[in-house]
Amino acid sequence: MFGNIGPAEFLILLTVLVVVLGKKKTTEIARDAGEARREFHKVSQEALEAMEEIKNMEKVEAAQDQSAKVSSPQQPASNPTVGEPTAKQLDRKMIEEARSPEPKEKA
Repeated sequence: MFGNIGPAEFLILLTVLVVVLGKKKTTEIARDAGEARREFHKVSQEALEAMEEIKNMEKVEAAQDQSAKVSSPQQPASNPTVGEPTAKQLDRKMIEEARSPEPKEKA
């Protein structure tokens, strides 16, 4: 709506404001508008920086989680007691059983 105001229209509006409100009140309004604009800009920049910081923290946490998964070996659920096969031994046994041919049934 106000995006199409050219320099001539702006000068006319400024002149009307000065005549209607007076010089003192017009300068106060302009000063307050400038301060409000600066404050809005400052707050919006702080919000953008906070969002960027949150994104960076999430990326760092994801990278740490990923590196923790890659670097830490799988721990057994419980410490096997003497005589019990370990998970690795059980895995080998299952692989060997899967590779060996099934025994034929006697009829």
